[in-house]
Amino acid sequence: MKLENIIIFITGISGIGKRTIGDAICKLDPSFKNVTPDDWMTPILRLLGDDDSTLYTLTAEGWNAVNQVRDALFDTIAHICPREANFVINNELREDNEWHTKFYARIEQMAQEKRATLVPIRLICDLPVLFERLVSEERKNYIFKPRDAQEIKERALSTETFKSGNEYELTLDTTNLSPKQSAQKILEHLDTVLNL
Repeated sequence: MKLENIIIFITGISGIGKRTIGDAICKLDPSFKNVTPDDWMTPILRLLGDDDSTLYTLTAEGWNAVNQVRDALFDTIAHICPREANFVINNELREDNEWHTKFYARIEQMAQEKRATLVPIRLICDLPVLFERLVSEERKNYIFKPRDAQEIKERALSTETFKSGNEYELTLDTTNLSPKQSAQKILEHLDTVLNL
């Protein structure tokens, strides 16, 4: 059965492959469009700096500008895109972080306004594999992505990836999976939980 009006929300630590897996989902099922933090952050960050350190110097006004761009994208998805349109959205969210909890609430709001089915995906993997992904050639194409392995290791060891509590949530260990294999498992999960 054809998938319609689905929002897959992928979260996981920086470097785990959220964007790459989102792209792989879109290749397997072209009805999906991949929406990433680059889409709402890069337009602002490129005005303010030239590398990933720019993110850490954002003022309250800078974050407000980023959030306005994000909200414009989310409102477009909810109210302007065709009702049947499918999306993959990704962002790093962690447990015990108030901002991340609010971000997920914004995702839920968008899905409710669109009357879409929201399927959260938590990506996990072993740390050595994560570090290999952090220095991949593909990641170097995105100048504002964090690459500090020590910082990301501390994040990974100090807190878990966000748990939504959504009945359709899947935790996927990508340690031994290619992006395409991960995408296939996510689409299989959709078939299972949505009884397609």
